Amino acid sequence: VHAFDHWHFINLPFSPDQSPLPTVEKENVVFAINQSINVLKSPRANPSEKRLFLKFLIHFVGDEHQPLHCAILI
Repeated sequence: VHAFDHWHFINLPFSPDQSPLPTVEKENVVFAINQSINVLKSPRANPSEKRLFLKFLIHFVGDEHQPLHCAILI
């Protein structure tokens, strides 16, 4: 399943020569962390959804701390 592939990183563009930078994709690791928190807080989410999103949250916070998951050279 590749539905969550974009949730593991955020490509913050970096340009050493100050060339124009593209916009950042909306679905990224920051989005995923916020989604995970929202599911965990939701009274409508069932226990299996909360269990999955707790695992996601732990994983995504780790992803966010990986330098190669946070920037892209343009």
